[in-house]
Amino acid sequence: MSCSHRRCSGLWPVCATDRGEPVQVDRGSVSRLLMGFLFLIVIIPLGWMFVSASSESSGLVLSQVPAPAGSLSQTDTDLMATFRPYEGVVPVLTYKDIDPGGGSDAVTPDEFASQMKMLDDTGFNTVTLDQVRKVSTGTPVDLPANPILITFDAGTRGAWVHGDPILAAHGFRAAVFIATSVVSESENSAYLNVATLREMLKTGRWEIGGHTHAGFEQISMEGVEVPALATLIEDGGGRETYLEWEQRVRDDLATNKKVIKDEFGVNAFAMSYPFAEEGLPSTDPVLANRLPELVGEQFDLGFIETRRAVAVSGNVDRTLVPRIMRVAAGSTPAALLGAIDETIPRSPANSITNVQWTAIGNGECIAGAETLIISADGYTSCRLTTATSAAWRDVVVSGQVSGVTPTATAVIRVRESDSSGIEVSIGENRLIVVSQVNGTRTPLAEASIASSSGFLARAFLIEARGSRVRVTLDGELVADVDVGTFAGKGTVSFSAQLAEADVMTFTSVTLTTRDTNGGTGQ
Repeated sequence: MSCSHRRCSGLWPVCATDRGEPVQVDRGSVSRLLMGFLFLIVIIPLGWMFVSASSESSGLVLSQVPAPAGSLSQTDTDLMATFRPYEGVVPVLTYKDIDPGGGSDAVTPDEFASQMKMLDDTGFNTVTLDQVRKVSTGTPVDLPANPILITFDAGTRGAWVHGDPILAAHGFRAAVFIATSVVSESENSAYLNVATLREMLKTGRWEIGGHTHAGFEQISMEGVEVPALATLIEDGGGRETYLEWEQRVRDDLATNKKVIKDEFGVNAFAMSYPFAEEGLPSTDPVLANRLPELVGEQFDLGFIETRRAVAVSGNVDRTLVPRIMRVAAGSTPAALLGAIDETIPRSPANSITNVQWTAIGNGECIAGAETLIISADGYTSCRLTTATSAAWRDVVVSGQVSGVTPTATAVIRVRESDSSGIEVSIGENRLIVVSQVNGTRTPLAEASIASSSGFLARAFLIEARGSRVRVTLDGELVADVDVGTFAGKGTVSFSAQLAEADVMTFTSVTLTTRDTNGGTGQ
């Protein structure tokens, strides 16, 4: 009942009609009315704000594309079968983007799916940035078999849109290095937005590192595009000084870390240098020497790219951690596996039973626990075959050979392909070094050596680095030659020229395929 002329008193009002008859208003009704009113003016708006905010947040997370299955060719699977397991070190892969159109900075979704399938089927396992940090410092850490780190530079959207479903399909994880000046709320940016990066962290598959704040932006200096991080900037007042550059870099890196902490709650301890193909992105030696020190002030790890990458170990410079060059469109699983294999420093071992040998000639290549035996009547070559052996250039090979007689010669070749190679022949009393290119043999060196019984092993060391080839026999340097423009690349083979049914035995064979960080192979 309404009270147009009412007199009310107390907590619950008593109203009188125009006739003066008091009417007690039902308190339950009033209570319900008040609750309804509160619901209308408070609860519903709050709920709508919550729903609206949730919808807005969800809407900002970039939509994903289902993962393609990926495929492997016969060449891929053949090379996968030759890959040897490793432990204790971590190769690092570099990607920038995944895009259906591919390009110099991107792989296609199908290519990425095939590469991840290759890694999975070969037995690789992804690791975290912290595990890599511990490896780099020599801190004890549990690593899976065949550990590998997958990284993405710049934080482009393809890492999530195309890459994450593929990583999830294989149980893999990755790290994304973000330039915080381009991280926004927009769904239309070429870069990952805030909501998507938060969603990536929630999956447990992703980590975030730095890629500078604005230092990745390229500026034109004397007609050359260079990242602002690695050059002295000019403005109307002239070129900045080295001290001004240092302060700008410090501020930029600090801002990068602060934004990552404020927006995502992540204490970033790793970063990647922008445009760091083939080392640091600076031609100024002062900046190139100082930049890693500035990075080291704020980050534990600073990643670069290089064609001569080595897997991360306790010997690595933590401000210049090498990564395999950026994987681009057209990269096959076999090519990627080869690049990984090249980075791995294998522990020296007498056992060569797990190495694949290809026999060429009349006899057999018999691999035992500590020996390689060539049994033949005539000429036989045992060529080493791995996923990357065809691309070896700098090679050091050592071991012992027995069975050399007046009628039996040992031949060791480095940088051997079907059309070229460098050959070292060890006879009873003479050593000869020859280069061969397209059937043309060119003598490089010849030396007399002390005769020895065929039953005694002779220790050899052959070093092919750049344009120089050095041969040491029984501890004495017997040849040091410049092969000039002939650099070549290829595998290693062990051969024997036997006059009758006999054997040549190679033992304690070790192989180093690069002269960086002591990487030792088959």
